Amino acid sequence: MPTKLYQREIKGFFMIARWIAQNEGFDNPNQDFSYVSDFVLMWSYAENKIVNRFGDNGDSLGCKAFDRYMKEFAVSSNEYVDKAYRFYAQRYSGEDGARYFDGLFQMGHERRFEEETIHIIENINADETARVKAVAFICSRIRNNLFHGAKDLPMIAAQEDVLRNATVGMKGLAIAFHVAQ
Repeated sequence: MPTKLYQREIKGFFMIARWIAQNEGFDNPNQDFSYVSDFVLMWSYAENKIVNRFGDNGDSLGCKAFDRYMKEFAVSSNEYVDKAYRFYAQRYSGEDGARYFDGLFQMGHERRFEEETIHIIENINADETARVKAVAFICSRIRNNLFHGAKDLPMIAAQEDVLRNATVGMKGLAIAFHVAQ
């Protein structure tokens, strides 16, 4: 049974989302933006657990840290990483695949995305470590680009599926790095 404080916090979240939407002229009463807070919470949880696992207290998680941790520690994929991987593979591979995160992707990183991540997701025989790396890289880029630079509400709303799958991917990464079950 949710506490009254929890109920007020949930109600407050929706009030904030509605207030922002009204101020931005974004009128979609069915849009709750919980997928944004879910991603932020999952990232924070996984980052704290993974960084502390490797003794880098106070450091942040990103592409370079994921690369280093994966070299130090054997990781294996799981149902959550694979679900996110399949979504991103479908979204970003092939001739019609999106080559950027529709505003959530800084163009300066597109070359690394093309070279590393697209190469992995277009390989139908990518091994578990490669799939974990691709999901880690994509989630890291989404996190960085969500927090750095201006985003308008309709742009964020259009990325709901990207953020929902990133949340699933982060859950899978926490499991892959043996910091959660």
